Amino acid sequence: MKLFFLALIIFALFFFGFGYYQEKKNPAGVGPGSVFYPIDRAIEWLEANVLTLNESQKIELRLSFMQERLDELQALEAIHQLTQDHVASVATQYDTLAGQVQKGLKKVPADVDPEKAQELFTKVQTLSAQQKETLKDILERTTGTSTQGMLDAVVQTATSAFERAQELIKNR
Repeated sequence: MKLFFLALIIFALFFFGFGYYQEKKNPAGVGPGSVFYPIDRAIEWLEANVLTLNESQKIELRLSFMQERLDELQALEAIHQLTQDHVASVATQYDTLAGQVQKGLKKVPADVDPEKAQELFTKVQTLSAQQKETLKDILERTTGTSTQGMLDAVVQTATSAFERAQELIKNR
């Protein structure tokens, strides 16, 4: 039994030590390419789909995850480790989150307090604009690299999501 606990402690120290090393290496925390990245995504999914019941809170949470994806790209670009695989992974997740935000915005019931609904839509609009600026910044610094085309696709997704959010706001 003592041997089991000793092995468990050694495993935990190794696991968390490796995680600490990965986090220190990447300023945005765990990012694409990390062995912990799938775990981080699974925790986000659990938080957004199981632990959060209010649709407005889900939208805000997913918007923060979208920004986190862009922060991961910025961090990887800053340490010159931005690869096509990383951009593709982030682009897919960003696109999925953008779609979920749009679906969530459509689900916000009409009987919700109009002031709260407008506050949510304004927040979506503001965050979408910030994300577009973040992407433009990344694009400027990566001009002529192999990731350029994939980053352009992420910009298109962000632009499209921003325009759809504006349309939903107008039709509200």
